[in-house]
Amino acid sequence: MANGTSEEYVLRGIFKDFDINKSGALTVDEFNLMLIKLAIQVDRKYAQALFNRFDANGNGSIDFEEFASWIIYDSYK
Repeated sequence: MANGTSEEYVLRGIFKDFDINKSGALTVDEFNLMLIKLAIQVDRKYAQALFNRFDANGNGSIDFEEFASWIIYDSYK
């Protein structure tokens, strides 16, 4: 996704805003805070399932590429 489009720039900014610990990846807690801040009401068990879908490589965090993949490319899966 490193094509430098304005959409990527905006999306990276959003991702960084939710990456509270500045690790370069979203933890499950950061992901849950993101849902709350976006006023997306999801039961905790479903939030974990959604997190697991975003975490394509199963390493327990969501990096920017995984995040962008779902937001831009796979948003209707």
